[in-house]
Amino acid sequence: MYNLFVDESYQHSHYYVAGVLVDEKQCRDLEARLDDLAQGIQTRNQWLAPPEFHGHALMNGLDDWKSLSGHFGACVNIYQKVMHAIQNSGARVYLEGVDVKRLNARYKYPDSPHEIALRHTLERVNEYCAIAGQMCKVIADTVP
Repeated sequence: MYNLFVDESYQHSHYYVAGVLVDEKQCRDLEARLDDLAQGIQTRNQWLAPPEFHGHALMNGLDDWKSLSGHFGACVNIYQKVMHAIQNSGARVYLEGVDVKRLNARYKYPDSPHEIALRHTLERVNEYCAIAGQMCKVIADTVP
């Protein structure tokens, strides 16, 4: 069985949903890599707790990442390290996006950008799992 970890990120005119698909071994490996990275960041910044890696919060200096607000280079560096951890674990990454302006121009009553990007991500993952003959559990946070 696979696990799919889903997270969203958005700016003014674009909305993205990313999914990281892992089997049990890859999941353990990825958790260890991300835990090590989070603990290193916590130690270097003298934070009370290790941060959670949510793309939108990291890139916009929110939540655990408030002290990095305005330090775009540092945020990109951390984001790259997260992506390397994902790549080195052997996980599969799915990314779907929506151009919100074009969506609103095309449809009078469009579905939400989150719904569209999530649906497309889940469709791609479902195609892969069907070919692999595996089930998948989806882990996602709530959308604000």
